[in-house]
Amino acid sequence: MHNLCTDIIGKTKKNLMTEKKFFSLALELARRVKGQTSPNPAVGCIIVKGNRIIGQGATHPAGGMHAEIAALAEAGEKAKGSTVYVTLEPCVWYEGKRTPSCAEALIKAKVKKVLIGSIDPNPHVRGKGIQQLRDAGIEVIMMNDLHREILDLNQDFSKYVQTGIPYVIAKYAMTLDGQIATGSGDSQWITSEAARTRAHLLRSQVDAIMVGIGTVLSDNPRLTARLVNTVRQPLRIIIDPRGETPAEAFVRNDGLPTLFITLPGFGSHLQSPTSEVWEMGDAHGISMTEVFSKLGQEKKISSILVEGGGRLLHRCLKENTLDKLFVFIGGKLVGGRGIPPFNSEGANKLAEAPPVLRFYAENLEHDVLIHAYLKLWDV
Repeated sequence: MHNLCTDIIGKTKKNLMTEKKFFSLALELARRVKGQTSPNPAVGCIIVKGNRIIGQGATHPAGGMHAEIAALAEAGEKAKGSTVYVTLEPCVWYEGKRTPSCAEALIKAKVKKVLIGSIDPNPHVRGKGIQQLRDAGIEVIMMNDLHREILDLNQDFSKYVQTGIPYVIAKYAMTLDGQIATGSGDSQWITSEAARTRAHLLRSQVDAIMVGIGTVLSDNPRLTARLVNTVRQPLRIIIDPRGETPAEAFVRNDGLPTLFITLPGFGSHLQSPTSEVWEMGDAHGISMTEVFSKLGQEKKISSILVEGGGRLLHRCLKENTLDKLFVFIGGKLVGGRGIPPFNSEGANKLAEAPPVLRFYAENLEHDVLIHAYLKLWDV
């Protein structure tokens, strides 16, 4: 963690900076640990005195130090009278909490001012950290700069801590004419290597990756984060109603944990030392609403990347379980009859189509990545 933060700080040479720049640095620290802190949010903290950085930190893996504690540890006694920039409201202690209160630590360190990027959505904390700091005579300011970026970074944490249900992201790559494969099923590769590397980064930032049996049979995917450095691999989840995953499939042979979800009576042969089976559903199929609820409750999964195929994505959309879309658009045209991302009849009228609340585009060399939010879990 220290090396990670020092690398970022080193780029600034600890020159005099504005409040917005300090806050941008705290946000960058948080972004660097995204995917390593679940079920906790990714938080960055900068401590400044005399307009110079004296401490910095980001959330450690679950059970480890929070960003504020790490930053205070580096600042030491110099933290007295300092200004703290933190992307999320400092936490307070509550029953069942495993780590110390960050608000109390800041008070004990006698910091002068705390600038906060967003309120903690955790019902046990929401607003209480701010009030505790103010009651101790510490000036607290809510920052408007970068507020949207900070909220976006921890949408998964915000939903999970409020509902106990994972944040569900659909990810797919499509051509300029909206196809995820040709009519024959060929889909490798729609996008460039840069886009595929980015897709692996997205995998490293979630708790689980989910695909349907169609994707397993056609692509034999590994469903791992390989092209980026990561401290963990997401749990692989296969929606396989009739237990059709072949014995030779990567997801049954590489020794990494996999969860198979089948209809009752179809999953026992998939059980192994590294594979777990949930049998659920009925004559109408497997309810994705029930699947996601169970994953949140029993596996403590807070974020899931659903990578297809079209039937699974349609089921998730139909049951209104999707929170966000990552759509990679490659510079190719299939023409004619291809395979759409959501393999279904779809809406008959535009008024029936699910609205996108906000979206933005990101250039990736020869491709474009669309971030589309179907739901917002702001507080």
